[in-house]
Amino acid sequence: MGDRGKSLANLICGDVKSTHAEQDELIQIQRTLRDKLVFFMDKLLSCRLDSKDACMFVPFFSRNILETSATALLARIDPFRVIVTYKVQNDASYTIDKPSNAAINWRKDIYSEQKPPNKLWDFENKIGDYDRALLSKHQGELVWKPAFLCLNDYLESNPISSTWISELFVHNEREAFEQLRSQAQHLFSSFSKGVHSETLTDVSHVYDMPTLCALSQDLLRWCSVMGLLSQFAPYTQLLYSHKLSISQFQQAERMVYNEFCRS
Repeated sequence: MGDRGKSLANLICGDVKSTHAEQDELIQIQRTLRDKLVFFMDKLLSCRLDSKDACMFVPFFSRNILETSATALLARIDPFRVIVTYKVQNDASYTIDKPSNAAINWRKDIYSEQKPPNKLWDFENKIGDYDRALLSKHQGELVWKPAFLCLNDYLESNPISSTWISELFVHNEREAFEQLRSQAQHLFSSFSKGVHSETLTDVSHVYDMPTLCALSQDLLRWCSVMGLLSQFAPYTQLLYSHKLSISQFQQAERMVYNEFCRS
C-alpha cells in the first residue's frame, strides 16, 4: 500500500494511535476508515488519467474517498452516530442482503437536505429541528465556522505559504462554510454519474482527461481543507497538535501538486 495519501488520511481520521480505553471503538473505526482512505487514494493517484479505463475507475475511487472522508469526519464530531452503525454491523442480526436502517446516509448524515428553522436556536424549535449532519447549518455554527476562526488566529501568529490556505481565507467563515458544503455536494453528484448507470452516453465524453484531473484535485483539496479545519474544531475527537496538523496539510498539498500540477 502506498504512502502518498497518509498525511491527508491522518488529517481526516485524526490521531488513531491514542490508547485511551474509552475511545477504543472510535479508534477502531477510524483505523479501518484510514486504511480504506489510503487504499483508495493510492488507487486514484496510480490511475493514468489519459487511459481509456480512467473514466470508469476514477469516479469509483473518488466517490469512495469522498464518502469515507465524510464518515471519518462525522465520527470525530459525533461519535455516537457512527458508533451506532458500528455496533449494528457487529451484531449477530446484521445482514448484507437488505438495507440497514443504521447505515450512514449522504443526504441525512453528511450533506443533509433538511431545511433548517428560520432561527437555529429558537426556544420553540423541536428537538428534530436540530440537524446533526456533518455539513448541516447547525454543525456549521457549532464546529466549522469556529474551526475557521481558530485556524485563522493560529495562522496569524504562525503564517505559512499555501495556495489552498490563501484561497480559503479569501472568504469569511460563513462564506467558507457554504462553499465547502456546496463543493461536497458538487463532488458527490459529479462522481455519482460515473458510479451508477444513469449516464447512457459514452462516459468518456463526460469524464475526459481535463475533467478527471480537475475533479481529482478538487476532491483532494476539499478533503485536505476539511481535515485541517477538523483539527482546529471544538468538540472534535482524536486531535493532533496544531503544528503537526499544519505540517500534514502542507504535505498533502505538495503531494497533489506533484501528482497533478507539475509539468
